[in-house]
Amino acid sequence: MTPQLPLGLYVRVCCALSAGIPLDEILAVLELAHDVWSAESEAWGDEVAERMGTDDAFDKQYEDELFDARKALKRSVEPLESKSEAWLTFLGLWMMRPDVQETIRTQGFTTHDFFRLHQKWSAFFFENPEEMKFSPPLPDAEVVVPELQLGAWDLDAAFGEYRAAVKALSNLGAAEATEASPADAEEPVDNPPLFAPLPSQGARADLGEG
Repeated sequence: MTPQLPLGLYVRVCCALSAGIPLDEILAVLELAHDVWSAESEAWGDEVAERMGTDDAFDKQYEDELFDARKALKRSVEPLESKSEAWLTFLGLWMMRPDVQETIRTQGFTTHDFFRLHQKWSAFFFENPEEMKFSPPLPDAEVVVPELQLGAWDLDAAFGEYRAAVKALSNLGAAEATEASPADAEEPVDNPPLFAPLPSQGARADLGEG
């Protein structure tokens, strides 16, 4: 089956699922039926498996869609969201002290949150290198895990741009279903056989024929 929905939507849904967002919530925002998503997910999964690593143009498209998905699918994560110092300190803990990652995850922090923030702050420091003041933590230093304040996922903002594509696919499916079995179809009428037998002599007499 050839996928009918955009690759970007597939990637964005996969990102949302990896962040722990229930599929029912995602599909409700998109107004997308479960059976349609199931078929599209399988089709795109096959497409990615077949082309990833063998098609440079597809690899680039997938990377671009993943970049956009991480940027669009977001929630507030304070103080990492707004304070560069807090992010750099946190980054040092995350990268240099794997033993504290599980502690951080117990607060609800996900890998998607990490990659989104890393993407955001990397762009910031590229434009503002003077703000890059990073001091990696010492291996034996006492670790103070920051207390994170997590906001709600903004699914409307993340998926709103794809509603038109979902609606177009739904309309196409409805039109095909109507064409296949029109609701106002007339009951079939049995036509008489082309070579119907002539009436019997008695019947012909009843009709006034000699």
